[in-house]
Amino acid sequence: MNKKWFALTIGTILLMSLLVGFVSADITSDVNGLIDGVVNVISPLSEKLLGTANTGELLFAKVLFLVIIFSIVWVSINRIGFFQDYTWVLWLVSLSVSIIATRWIVSATLIQTIILPYTALGVALTAGLPFIIYFFVVETGLAGTQYKTVRRVAWIFFGIIFIGLWIARKDAIGQAGYVYLITAIGALIMMTMDGTIQGFLRKMRDEKANAMGKGTHLADVDRRISNIDMLFASQGDAYRGVYAGQGRTGIPAYNADIKHLQKIRTALLKTV
Repeated sequence: MNKKWFALTIGTILLMSLLVGFVSADITSDVNGLIDGVVNVISPLSEKLLGTANTGELLFAKVLFLVIIFSIVWVSINRIGFFQDYTWVLWLVSLSVSIIATRWIVSATLIQTIILPYTALGVALTAGLPFIIYFFVVETGLAGTQYKTVRRVAWIFFGIIFIGLWIARKDAIGQAGYVYLITAIGALIMMTMDGTIQGFLRKMRDEKANAMGKGTHLADVDRRISNIDMLFASQGDAYRGVYAGQGRTGIPAYNADIKHLQKIRTALLKTV
């Protein structure tokens, strides 16, 4: 793990621990005021897209439900060849379906029952299950160096949702609300350990591929990816496409070549 990200994680956890232990009523009031201000700003848009009333916990709960639906749809249709070829269609369909489902199918009563329980067990389940689903979507569905920044941003977004839920609900559910805070910290840890997690998952996939006789093909694809990386690092804007990037130069050529090789690698792994 990068030392900078590790230090950031430790510092964040310590800071949150201090806030949990020593936060005063005035600070709590200020934080609640900040959350209310954010909710008031984005409430008009959320009401149009998600049908969300101007209440903090309901807003964050609906956003969480939106993320869950989006994740399930994205993982499901990402296995279809057409959507693999047209990434923008994949994102558009996934986002559209999740918004429609959250806006028109999921009622406030259902949200209160499923996403906003008041028992400790209910809170733990509604925090743990989305975390597990999100982990598989982010770390396996967005595997690869080309999605490194996307994965980190995704975990930051997930952490913000649970920090919002913790602040909005801590007075209503008491100590059980700290489950939300712990989940947010877990999201930050996932962000900082991205390289370690990706390396572990990649090793698992490669070992399975080797056991099924596909190790040679994967090694060849990895070698070509490494060669493209080295060529682009040395040539920069002068780089000329070798595979799908033929006829292009610079970053567009590099991105097209890497995407082409990553697609071949993914196809090999899916047959394992």
